[in-house]
Amino acid sequence: MMASRADRILARLPHFYNQWDRGSALVSLARAFGTPLETLESDLVRIARAHWINTAWSEELVRLGGIYGIAPFPRESDDEYRIRLKLAIESHLGGGTVGSIQRLVGSALKLAPGNEVEIIENPRRRLARTWVVSIDESWVIDACTVSVEEAVPEITITVRETNGKIFYPSIVNRTTGESIGYKESLKAGDVLVLKEGGAVLNGKDATGSLTTTRIPRLYRGQSRWELQVWAGSGRFDGEGSSSMFNMAVFAMEATLEIDFSWTAELPSTFEVMLDEEMLPGDRNECDEALRLVRRLVDGGKSAGVRAEVRVRETSRSPATIGTPAVYGDGN
Repeated sequence: MMASRADRILARLPHFYNQWDRGSALVSLARAFGTPLETLESDLVRIARAHWINTAWSEELVRLGGIYGIAPFPRESDDEYRIRLKLAIESHLGGGTVGSIQRLVGSALKLAPGNEVEIIENPRRRLARTWVVSIDESWVIDACTVSVEEAVPEITITVRETNGKIFYPSIVNRTTGESIGYKESLKAGDVLVLKEGGAVLNGKDATGSLTTTRIPRLYRGQSRWELQVWAGSGRFDGEGSSSMFNMAVFAMEATLEIDFSWTAELPSTFEVMLDEEMLPGDRNECDEALRLVRRLVDGGKSAGVRAEVRVRETSRSPATIGTPAVYGDGN
């Protein structure tokens, strides 16, 4: 048995102090100092053990888990909770790699070994942008994609206002020189949809009036576009005139809405895809598990990377799980 702090103090005194007499004032004085020192030493050891994952218990372990935003599951033992925390710590030290994110989410959802979470890097998304422009006014498009492959946009031209017909409108990619034109005229209220291989004007096929059926491409990075038209409200000398003046046009004003939509591979983005079987069947527990996963992914990803969490429906009815979650930030 280890000697007490008071005994160790008394053992250092000369023998003629009679430290062996337990009823002496000297022994009482040594105990008065030794007992608080023992208590302080014990508290320091307990505090140190509470900060170590292998020796913390109960509320101490829960506080350690709070550093990583990981709370214990209902009826989860300290040993089970400790294993999950160790995996989470390992994943945080992994620096936001695919493997670390998979281990982090897997430990949070208590997935069996081999049941890995799917990570989709640079997921494909349908993007859309709208500009309101005047004639010969240009705009810039950022394709927002990491793919070097070309993206084929769908272009919709809506004529909002015009003081005359718009003849031969053309969409031109000024960065690459590609263009597509419509060989007829547009008036206020017309909607022309340009797709790869064809066109639709106000719901009717207009492919035969195109200059080409190949839509100008969007490439990685920015590109400048322009709507070029031959716009006029009439001829100087009448419809039937053979004079060269009948080729002249009056200046006009028009406001058009240009819509682009395309599929891009999102840069600096990854998607965590969860099968619904990975989540609890109870709706409240499922929502709580999704919130936990979002917090862990946010803490485990690299700075400047956007993360999304999605739920993929499989065999379980969608009504039995929480609302599929989409999450992300650009930090």
